[in-house]
Amino acid sequence: MLSLLKSAKFRLFIVPLLLSVILIVTYSSQIKTIPVSNWDEISWIGSSYFFDFYIRGDFKNKIWGSLAYDQPNLTKYAYGAWLYPLYLNEKHKNEKSFDFIRFLMKNGFYEIDKDYKKIYAGYKEISDVVKFNNYDEGTPKYYVAKYGIKSLKPLTLIYYARILDILLLTAAVILAYFIALKYFGIITAIIFSFFYGFNYLVVHFGLKAQTESLFLFTFNAAFLFMSLYFFKGRKISYLLLFSLFSGLCMSTKLNGIMFIFIFLICNLLLFFIFKGKKSLDIFHGIVPILICLIIFISLNPFTFPNPIKNIKSMFNYRMHTALKDAGLKPIYFLPDGKSRVKKIFEHFYLSEKSHYFNDTLLSYKLSQSNNYRISLIILFILGLFYSIKLAFKKNLAAIIFLCSFFTIIAIMSCYLILDFKRYYIHLVLFFVLYQSLGIYLLLKILLRMFGSVFQSDKNLLT
Repeated sequence: MLSLLKSAKFRLFIVPLLLSVILIVTYSSQIKTIPVSNWDEISWIGSSYFFDFYIRGDFKNKIWGSLAYDQPNLTKYAYGAWLYPLYLNEKHKNEKSFDFIRFLMKNGFYEIDKDYKKIYAGYKEISDVVKFNNYDEGTPKYYVAKYGIKSLKPLTLIYYARILDILLLTAAVILAYFIALKYFGIITAIIFSFFYGFNYLVVHFGLKAQTESLFLFTFNAAFLFMSLYFFKGRKISYLLLFSLFSGLCMSTKLNGIMFIFIFLICNLLLFFIFKGKKSLDIFHGIVPILICLIIFISLNPFTFPNPIKNIKSMFNYRMHTALKDAGLKPIYFLPDGKSRVKKIFEHFYLSEKSHYFNDTLLSYKLSQSNNYRISLIILFILGLFYSIKLAFKKNLAAIIFLCSFFTIIAIMSCYLILDFKRYYIHLVLFFVLYQSLGIYLLLKILLRMFGSVFQSDKNLLT
């Protein structure tokens, strides 16, 4: 058994392949059980026409200066690219003026910028466009009862878009498996993959046609390549891949910029801990900053006229929008850093609704008990303190993971104005990995109590 766990073929190919099959089958069974949300899904798919503008090079269009900068555009491009073959198929059956916006309208969408309302006003009147309420959320049965049979058109397109989310989320979990494998060994990685891949928050929001699946994919990829850069002798190839996915992560959600700070802090910390490192390494932080900004600017035409000024405008507007939403929904408002940090740990361990954050699809009812939450707290503390112990022994993996975890929490204490569940989704990686490490350590203790089965397991835990 031990030789199998140590086998590179088993760790690097068999486990990821089996995990991918299990995840795809499970996620496929879930996409139509998760309610369709107008606030996010219909808006994201309805804005996917930005992909068409982008690939046609229509960068001077006024449309880039309005709806476009409320959020980065990569998610819109992803859904636009996914739907494009359907659009091209429809285009062959219609007149030359049949563009991507008309394709969306034909499928019941009318998510259009104000500058284009006059152009498409006539089409709106004769089409089957459905004007949903912003707070609509439900199954097809709910929408048909409220809006009639025509509401099924946009829902059908959303379910098609969710297939892309299945692929992205599966890839995100596989990347997370490799992160766990690199940091804490094969046994912890297998335990972690189950709890992470079937985590309620990850599945519920990751399979919706919004930003979360792409965000988790780019986030986990960036974190993995950053880790490999530090672990594998600071190879420039890993640095470039980290920079690429950091830029893509930031182009999915603005808070993806946190990777620049994580990298700089980890790089600086390691420079002082391992004094034998080359002083040149400290300047490597310039590379991800430059590449990240180049990617972000190139994917957001709104920034083209004045990149520095307009990037600043995007961040300022995002904070303005969050504060405005907080005024409309004061129950979700987090006024300061202390309340934001408190809310993070409250959600994962101390709240009666912790099962939304720290639960799997298979243990949903069990997780609502106090004993289950207490068990998770113990496992997290056990894993965290063991990691701290390793860090004091200058264990590179433990240092990087701890530094990243606390840096992210510190950054979130600055920007987390709204207490929306999906805003915590990237933290699942850290909490679940520490809990999985705690489970592994308990198993290790129990096995040692009942025999020497694990006497040669040192290589399984980095």
